[in-house]
Amino acid sequence: MNNKINSSYPKIGNAEIVRAEKLLGIRLPESVKKFYLENNGGMPECDVYISDGYAYMVNYFMPLILPDGLDDTVIATKRLIDDVSPSWFIPIADDGGELLYGFSTADEEPGAIYCWITDCECNEIPEDYNPDDYMVYLSGNIQDFIEGMIKVED
Repeated sequence: MNNKINSSYPKIGNAEIVRAEKLLGIRLPESVKKFYLENNGGMPECDVYISDGYAYMVNYFMPLILPDGLDDTVIATKRLIDDVSPSWFIPIADDGGELLYGFSTADEEPGAIYCWITDCECNEIPEDYNPDDYMVYLSGNIQDFIEGMIKVED
């Protein structure tokens, strides 16, 4: 992997992956398991992904699970957005603002990376809200997503 992920999160092993899968109620795609076994979250050195002419900035990848609790993890974030996000979307990163990045659990594209554009407050959701309308496909898997990021100088 050319794009280094700088992390201060503790490494995890297969036991933590199994625990996270149970808590999320899913089986993680192999590409996502590999990423979390290697990194368990962190800040990418190259942090901008370009797709269809748009620049998507990634602030940090959330840890999947932590030994001392679930705060600020993939699991905690999924629980927080569960009522307003697509059921197939598992959040893994954010831009520090209104964008969440995550992978798909859909059978036809397990592990595909999407951006969820969360431009409405949870207490202001329109009656006809469909979370799928706010999803943007970015990449087929997490490795290609990370390797496709570039460094943008200030």
